[in-house]
Amino acid sequence: MRALDHARADRDRRAADRSRGVTALLWWPRWLVRRPRWWYLTVLIAIPSGFVVDGFLNAGTQWILAVLAWWTLLGALSVLTPAERGQTLLLVALATAAELTFSLVLDWYAYRLDNVPPWIPPAHGIVFVTALLWSKDPLALRHPTAVRVTATVLAVTYGTLALLLADDVGGALGVGLLLVWLWAVGAERGRFYAMMWLVVCYLEACGVLIGTWAWAPTVPLIGVSEANPPSGIVGVYGFFDLIALALVSRYFTGRPEKLANA
Repeated sequence: MRALDHARADRDRRAADRSRGVTALLWWPRWLVRRPRWWYLTVLIAIPSGFVVDGFLNAGTQWILAVLAWWTLLGALSVLTPAERGQTLLLVALATAAELTFSLVLDWYAYRLDNVPPWIPPAHGIVFVTALLWSKDPLALRHPTAVRVTATVLAVTYGTLALLLADDVGGALGVGLLLVWLWAVGAERGRFYAMMWLVVCYLEACGVLIGTWAWAPTVPLIGVSEANPPSGIVGVYGFFDLIALALVSRYFTGRPEKLANA
């Protein structure tokens, strides 16, 4: 009996050591998520830096960036609630399927190596986490209407200029969708989409200017013209977010023990 107790204690000790090891490995992104302003700054710098580095990589070495991106995302997820983790991972799965379809099947846009870089799926998750953190930011919580109004004015201005100067009809349609996400799905999601619009516009401009990807001159299936990048592409992102939110909310509904941890 004593030997069995020693064995159990030893097993529990090893499990605790492994847990501490994983926590230490994920320490840096966990630290950032707990300090959102530092997370925002890191993402601001990492987006163009990652695109520049990708320009020197081939299809095999792109996995280096993928490992770094997954490390960052998993560290961030370890701090979020179960519901937020579930929604983020589902969003990553949906976005990956969309990437494969839109890029490789429909040729809506093309990456530099005519593939979907392996760092793209976790990068979607990082963008999602950034918008999620902003939806809970004290500044956004104090001024929810101002945040949505500002995003609306900027998005409409950008979309109008792109339509007039670059015949960005597809982008204008996307801006219309964005306005729905900003104003028709509640204040919390509105704050979320305000930051999502800002981050996506920034990363699209960086990605196109650095040469990481390029958009087709027309939108597949509907054939309308668009700019490179389209001004309202974040409107399309909203579909994946709403699907992920609906499915995860359904999973947690009626499960008090899960909602208690959410």
